[in-house]
Amino acid sequence: EVHLRAVDGISITWTDLTLILEGPQPRPRQNMGFAAVDSGDSAEKIVMFGGIGTSGSAPMGDLWELDTLNLMWTPLNYSGTPSARHSPGFISLSAGRILLYGGQDAQGIASSELLILDLAARAWTPLAASGVCPIDTLSARVR
Repeated sequence: EVHLRAVDGISITWTDLTLILEGPQPRPRQNMGFAAVDSGDSAEKIVMFGGIGTSGSAPMGDLWELDTLNLMWTPLNYSGTPSARHSPGFISLSAGRILLYGGQDAQGIASSELLILDLAARAWTPLAASGVCPIDTLSARVR
């Protein structure tokens, strides 16, 4: 099972949400892309992409959204989905968009791929950045 915990920033108390989640749930994983998203409505969402199974299985390429108000996971199937990977840089941008950078594939090869996930358009779009590209990156930190 996927363990989901929340911390109350005022009382500094952790709560295990795992037992009250509803609907389908993603397979257990680690080293996934995980970002809170401003979806433009009142719902607060967290989006998760990829990762690697807890038993060291092959990288995953699935995309999930967690509605934090209803505590429900939803699998997302969007066009242009990148290859399966773990440890990508994954950061929320404005207007329901997420930037994905790098990661490592099933062959252990690090990537310098750069994509935008647009939740409203339901699509991934590769980006062609100008300038000198950083080396292929595993566990990128994007700010």
